[in-house]
Amino acid sequence: MENFSSKAILVLFLASCVAYIYLRIVFAVRRAKKMKSQIVIARVKTEKDGKWICKFFLCGNHSGFFSQRPSSDRVKALVVGYDEKNNIYKLEEFKGSI
Repeated sequence: MENFSSKAILVLFLASCVAYIYLRIVFAVRRAKKMKSQIVIARVKTEKDGKWICKFFLCGNHSGFFSQRPSSDRVKALVVGYDEKNNIYKLEEFKGSI
């Protein structure tokens, strides 16, 4: 009987670990989708290799870049992608109304 209860506890522990990991992944995916659909205010800092590097705030401070020259030093932008190699977000200038 003691062997059965220890196995049951082990199975419950493993099931709770799997559920925890699943929920963390679901929340991370939701946050990533939400981030992609957000409009941010980007501050252009420098121009490097034909890309305009900027900083923006959305769930923390992040670096981003524009592939085309933005209209001013501070613009509304959409997050359109993420460059995993350089850990930087790709932005496009937002030219609509909120």
